[in-house]
Amino acid sequence: MVPDDFIQLLRTQPFVPFVVFMNDGSMLPVNHPDQAMVSGEMLYVAHDNRGVRCSIMNVTRVETSDITPPKDPTEI
Repeated sequence: MVPDDFIQLLRTQPFVPFVVFMNDGSMLPVNHPDQAMVSGEMLYVAHDNRGVRCSIMNVTRVETSDITPPKDPTEI
């Protein structure tokens, strides 16, 4: 991922919560766009009443919860 990927996630309207997975196995949930920010190659996340600063190059993946269920159960 690159910084612009995170900026796009944070600016999505309506906002969709996501989880950032780091290469050390830690997970950083972002439930609100004000909970994270990007500066250069760094991602800052407010998590568990503390600020976490991490290098974007250490992010292994990001998962969102923007799954839209089918309107008709027979469409599955």
